[in-house]
Amino acid sequence: MELRKEYKDEQSVVIKGLLGHALLDNRLSKSHFNLYMAYCWIWVSRDYPEFLFLFSHEVMPIAKISSSATYVKTINELEQLGYISYKRSLYKRTPSQIRIVHLSRI
Repeated sequence: MELRKEYKDEQSVVIKGLLGHALLDNRLSKSHFNLYMAYCWIWVSRDYPEFLFLFSHEVMPIAKISSSATYVKTINELEQLGYISYKRSLYKRTPSQIRIVHLSRI
């Protein structure tokens, strides 16, 4: 049980670093930051899985994004900037795969 607490403490440091880095990145707009924060929140609430499997309709309300075009543009730009790894699902009923990239790789 103590090992799990240490893991969570380590992940808290990682998430604080990721969010701090994103706040200081001038390339990010409000939409980028909101979407990234939403992914981080989901990542933490799901106990730090390696991959998040999500539908856009799950994330958009959390990120305060109402347009699917804005969502697609923003997620693709977050991937290009190196904040996430994103594998779009080719099937409507299969969620996309998102991975929060470690701070040292950004």
